[in-house]
Formats: sequence, C-alpha cells, structure tokens
Amino acid sequence: MPYGETTTKPHVLMVTDATELDRKDRIDLLATKPRSRRGLVVAINEGPLKEAASHRSGDTYKKASEMLHRGRQSLDVALDANAPTVIDMAAFDPIEQGVVGDLLGLDMVNVVVDGSSCSCDPSDCPRRRAWNQLSSPEVRSRVAEVVKLAQLQQQDWLFREVWDLVADLALGGSCDEDPPTSTWFWRLFYGDTSLSHAIAQAVSPGTKALPGVDAHLYYADWAAEGLRLLDGVDFISLSKPDLRTARHQWLRLQVFLLGEQHDPAARVIGEHEGSFLQAAYRLDLTTLLAGINSYMTFGLQAPARTQLDLWTSHQVERRTDLTAGLVRLGNAPAADFAIGKSHVVLNHPNTGLGIEGSGRFLVHHKSSSSLDLTHDILSLLQTGRSRRISDRAHADLDWHLLRFFDSVLTTEAHESEIEVTLFNFDRLTAETRGYRVSDSPPLIEANQ
Repeated sequence: MPYGETTTKPHVLMVTDATELDRKDRIDLLATKPRSRRGLVVAINEGPLKEAASHRSGDTYKKASEMLHRGRQSLDVALDANAPTVIDMAAFDPIEQGVVGDLLGLDMVNVVVDGSSCSCDPSDCPRRRAWNQLSSPEVRSRVAEVVKLAQLQQQDWLFREVWDLVADLALGGSCDEDPPTSTWFWRLFYGDTSLSHAIAQAVSPGTKALPGVDAHLYYADWAAEGLRLLDGVDFISLSKPDLRTARHQWLRLQVFLLGEQHDPAARVIGEHEGSFLQAAYRLDLTTLLAGINSYMTFGLQAPARTQLDLWTSHQVERRTDLTAGLVRLGNAPAADFAIGKSHVVLNHPNTGLGIEGSGRFLVHHKSSSSLDLTHDILSLLQTGRSRRISDRAHADLDWHLLRFFDSVLTTEAHESEIEVTLFNFDRLTAETRGYRVSDSPPLIEANQ
C-alpha cells in the first residue's frame, strides 16, 4: 500500500521516497504500527537517514545507519531480529553481479534484434547469426565475466551504462561494412559505449596469442580443432579470409571469446598476476600484503607475504622529506585478514544471498577495521612510496595506512618489543634494529 493511504486489511506499507518527509514524519513511520501492517518498506537517501538517526526516538534509523557504514567497509553485521534489513542500492554493482548475461538472454532483447532494420538477407545476416551464439547460457556467462574486466579500468558502473552496452551489442554497427561491425563480439570491444572502451583497454584482444589459430583462419580451415567453439555454438566465417587486420581480428575474436580451449577472463587476469590492481580483483591476499609491506619500506627490504607489518611514524618536525626511518610495533598474520567486497544486503534472515558490490577492502575483522582498495590507492602501491611530503597523493596514502595499522594494533601490538628500520637512500639499503621496551622501570634497550 502506498504511503498516505489507509486500510484495515493486512498490508505492507511502501514509502517510495522518505527524503520528501520531514524528520517527525520519518520517526512516526516507525513509531506507529497498526495491527494490520505486516511490513514496512522505506526508500531513503543517506543524508535524511542520518538526520533521523540523530533523533532521540530514531534508534531504528541509527541501527540502519550503522549497518550501512559497516557494510560499505565489508565488515560483518550480526543478525539482529530487532533491527531492519538494509539494502544499499548505491553499493549494488550490475557488472559484479553478471547482469549483462541476464539482459542478453531476455526475450525482449531478442525481439529487438530480430526486428532490426538491415539491408542483408535475414537468413544470412551477420548480426542475427552472431546473436544466435548468445542463446547459449554458457556463452552469456562467459561474456558477463569478460565485461567484469572493465572494473580493472574503472570500479563503478551504472545500470545506464550497462543498458547502453546491451543496446549497442544488439543494434550498433552495420552489416554492410567489411568486416561487419554489427556482430556482438565485435561491438563488445569496438563499440561506441564507455563500457566497451574500458573492456578493450583491459583485455587488449589484438595482443592475445592464439597458437595454431591464425594459420587455420588464413587457410579457411573451419573444421580445424583449434577453431572449435563451445558446444552448440556455430563459428561465423567470412567469404574471403585474409590477414588484413580488421577481417582477421573479426574472426579470431570468436575463438578468443568462445573457443572451447579458451577462458578469456582467466587469461587476462593471469597475465597480470603481479599487479596489485589484479591482486585486489582476484582477492589475492598474499600479493597485496607483500605490496603494502614493500611500499612502507620503499622497496628496500624483501617484503613478508604471510603477515602485515604494523608501522608508526616518529616524524616530529616539519620537513620536505619523510624521516628516513620507521618504527614497527608489531605484525598481524595473513590469516587474520581478508579481501572483502562491500555488502549490498545487510541483516537479512537468509544469510546466503551473497549480493556484493564492486568495492574491495582489506579487512581485519578482529579490530573491525578496513582499508578501502580504490584504484588510486592500488596504483600508488604499484608505483612505490614517495619520500617527498609534497607528493600529496602519497602523503594521503601514508595517513590512511598508518591509521589502518593503528586500528589493527589494538589487537596485535607487541607491547615489549619494537623494531626500528633506518633507510639509506644514497646506498638504497635498509637496516633494522630490535629493542626491548619496559615501562617499569622506563627502559629501552637493544636486543642482543
């Protein structure tokens, strides 16, 4: 039942935009519970939610706001029957959930393709013949995995951009060009949408070696084992195959995307195993921990992969360069960390929903702390730490890392031992010394 209407029959009250209500009305929504009401669904922006949470009677809104904050950092939320279920639509990522594959299988989209205007014979239309390949659920799933690779270029994608891609795959290009630019497998990389541009940059399909494939394409050996596609999927050939770039690439794209012996998404990720951006994408924890450890020591020490070193800075004066030393107060084992994704559904009785956003975080659950693994942060880790305080991006990352270390240290501190690492940037060396610390009597002495 819409908000504003009344009934004595059992109903679920729908408030499609609580942002339009004043704070008192928002509070009254939860304070008044008619016996006929079976449930309440409220759509609200985060600002009005926090405003309602600050009211003395806004405990439910406060719980929702706290859950929203934890979920966005990939922190666990314990099931509470007295708290609402929260769905964070801002965290939902259609790319992450493989929505593209679902859209490509819609009858509505198939009807649009069948009804598209074309100068060629419908029975021999490249657009329609290629679209038949998408009738395979396995093909659509593979396409959805390839589209996810756009996250390597940009993390957040909107539904509008997903629909733009689907519309371009279905209706973009022309069958009259040589090769036809109307086929979905061509437009996935060379279409007119921002998503296809990002996919092309992440995948670079023209650089992928396909051993034994190029020769079979050149000699039009369509029955060759190397050109075998997934079960039930037909290969679409050109009448005059040659090694001209566009025509040859048009043919090999089918093998790259749909080949029985190929997995394009795994192939792309595997080629960049050492990249921190790829490590976050693959949830590769040890590579990421090693990257942070190496970053903090300017790459002058072999980084640990099974623990995170927890540092603090002893810089006390205003300088143009960072102090050439760090104090390590402890470390935390890799088993205590995880790379998690932001949560879309929070405090739902069905804990197996598993709907996640695209945001990735390095999470330390024991201390309820997390580090946002944005593209900017991962790129800075890749380039290496700067000594110059004027390098603002690196100075900000130092601040975020030290805050994260401080939070983890609340559960992992080694109270009686510290290590001091001194860096010699002229010789590109690092020297570590260990000390025992006591507060009764106050004492710092070197370990023997």
